[in-house]
Amino acid sequence: MITISGLTKTFGDSTALAGVDFSVARGESVAVAGPAASGRTTLLHILATLVPPSSGRVEISGLDVVGAVYRVRRLVAYAGADPVPGNRLRVIEYLRLIAGARRQPLSFANVAADLVGLNAVTPIETLTGALRQRLPVAAALAAAADVILLDDPFHALDAPARTRVAEWLNDAREQGTTIVVSANVGDDLSDVCQRTIHLDAGRIVEGPSGAPSHRAGLPSELVVA
Repeated sequence: MITISGLTKTFGDSTALAGVDFSVARGESVAVAGPAASGRTTLLHILATLVPPSSGRVEISGLDVVGAVYRVRRLVAYAGADPVPGNRLRVIEYLRLIAGARRQPLSFANVAADLVGLNAVTPIETLTGALRQRLPVAAALAAAADVILLDDPFHALDAPARTRVAEWLNDAREQGTTIVVSANVGDDLSDVCQRTIHLDAGRIVEGPSGAPSHRAGLPSELVVA
């Protein structure tokens, strides 16, 4: 579903990604873990077509993320730390817009709000702190896209909401959804992701303790070298 070959990204004199290569199968869930400035958020931004790569090639379902931006965007839902527009809307109104735009049942909006622990009738402008940070996660779930990209999604969730979202993601994966979740190094995503790719300074490295960057038992074509 996702193929990344020789991916680099520079911002002026700074290199965020340097020769990243890996693939993600359809219906697989993968964690991309690393410390601050490891390149994991930049990687998700490129997959979400928010920024273009400097070099290399990235394909989602065989579509180039640069040459077929709008077709790729129809396949992808992304949740990051960026502010959510629509402050004058209520939570449910915003999520229904997302679900409707993706041609999903409007009931997905209610489900998404419940999963992350948001009151559906709350005006977005009154959400503060962690509650506001939950809204992008709810929007990604309401979109029910073929590929779901989540950048540190669990930091804003309390324990019950985290459990509900993890269960939903596992159900979605079993139905063929491809999931990529970024996390700080050391975060435990074993209940959501089947393997972990470790980034440091924009490069794929071995795990923090020298363990391989994948979990045992996966087919060889899914293993990161």
